[in-house]
Parts: sequence; C-alpha cells; structure tokens
Amino acid sequence: MRVLKFGGSSLAGAEKIDLAIDIVRRHMAEDITVAVVSAMAGATDSLLRIGELAIYRQSIWREKLQEIEGKYAILLNGCAEHWRIAIQRLAANMQRDAESLQYLHVIAAEEEAARFSGWGERLMALVFAARLCSLGIPAYGYPLEPVMLYGAAQTSDRRASALATRAWLAPQLASAIRQNAAIVLPGYIARDPSGKSTTLGRNASDYSATLIGAALGATGVYIYSDVAGLYTEDPKVNPQAQLISYLTFEEALSVTSRGVKALHPRAVEPAAQSAIPVKLRSLYAPFGAGTDIGA
Repeated sequence: MRVLKFGGSSLAGAEKIDLAIDIVRRHMAEDITVAVVSAMAGATDSLLRIGELAIYRQSIWREKLQEIEGKYAILLNGCAEHWRIAIQRLAANMQRDAESLQYLHVIAAEEEAARFSGWGERLMALVFAARLCSLGIPAYGYPLEPVMLYGAAQTSDRRASALATRAWLAPQLASAIRQNAAIVLPGYIARDPSGKSTTLGRNASDYSATLIGAALGATGVYIYSDVAGLYTEDPKVNPQAQLISYLTFEEALSVTSRGVKALHPRAVEPAAQSAIPVKLRSLYAPFGAGTDIGA
C-alpha cells in the first residue's frame, strides 16, 4: 500500500486536481493507493473566519459559507449525480454545524472555530473521489476523521495513535481495498477519545499522511507539493539552492524542527517509528528527482 498526500496548493482548482488524479492513477497500477487530501487552497482560513463570525453571531457568515460551497460545487462538473447529492448532504451538515456554533459560549471560540475549519478537508475527500470516478477510476471518498487520538480530555495531553487509528480505520476501508478502489481520506482532522471531532493543527496533513501510513502498514508515503523536496536554501530566495536527495529520519527530524516549510515538523515521527520511507516530490514532476527520507 502507498499513501499519497496532496496539499492545498496542489488542489487549487480543477487543473491541479487532475494532475493529482493522474498521479494517483499511475500509483494504482502498481499498488493499493490511499490519497490524503488537504482543503482547497485558502479554504481553511475562510472556514476559520466563518466559524468565528458564527460564534459571535455575525450573520454574514451565511454568505461566506455559500461562497465556499460554490467553489467546491464547481469542481463537480462532469461528475455523476450521486456525487452531487453526496456533496450537498455534506454541505448541509456543514451548515448545521455552523448554526450550532451560534449557541456556544465565546470561551470556546478558538477551539470550536478550529474544529469547524476541518470541513474543507471533508468536502475535498468527496470531490477528489468524485473526479476520480468521472475518469473511470474506482474510488471511495471517506469524509470522516481518519486519525484517532488517545489520552486525557485536555488538548495538550492528547496524542495521535497509529494503533488506535488502525483499529478505527482499517475495518471501514476493507471493502474498498478488496475492490482495488482508490481511497481518499481527509487530512488535518482527527477524532478524540470521546468521539468528538478535532484537528491535528494547521498544515498538519503531512502528519496525517504518515500517521495513516503507519496505521495501515504502507510501504511508502509520498508527499506532493509545489516543490520537489528539501533544499539547501529556500529556492524562492536563492535559485541556486540545491535539492537534497536523501536524508535519514534523524536528519529530517533535525531539519524540520527548525521550521522548514516543505514538511510538517511532526510528519517524520510516525514514519521513523514504523520505518516507512517518505518521498517528497513535485506535483509537476511527480516521478522526477525529489527528497527521500529513510532509515
């Protein structure tokens, strides 16, 4: 099994999504494939703001939410009607979730707005699966939280668990795996021990992917973005920066702990613990040179 992760910048519109879909198709020819998707570029920030507006009872949140729904609906052009119905149902649940925010105490505003922002990933999981199916590629979109947490109720005490994630997720994906379908999961969101939705923190879809890879026993985790991998310097600042072709897990942990943006700082941990290679690649040259991280 291979786990492929696509970030928001790789899902910014139909053309980029179709590049990601072609990558999934090519991996499926060789192995069972799981895609972990972020929200559409900019959607998480918008949803955070919408959540805050709803909590503070600013009615403009409804208009803003409709704009988000419209952006996702456009991506369903050419998809079968049953996918449109599925997205509409999910959007209706998002609407009800926003409605419920109006009755919360403002003390919980930040946490609840963060939880609400995970709807972007949920919607993208179904949209991505729908576009796969429209191209004749069997796919299963899973809009629920794929990662399980354990520990005390306090946010600071909770930890993501690959073992708990496996127990939760594997039975729900078994049928899709038997049918050789592409499996599409939302990044970023998780479920706490009480069953409540939460998140792994901003920009944590990389972390989601390696946790899911560890939980499902993947042979590799592939992270696709606008850059091919880790460089000696920021290539946007210095065009002469050199691509780093290989890092050990220990080296990658050291590099990412210093705030390198190409990889979430916690993403290496589950891969290192399970000895799963992580491969960073460009969306535009997916089978070209990149950075490999391994033992």
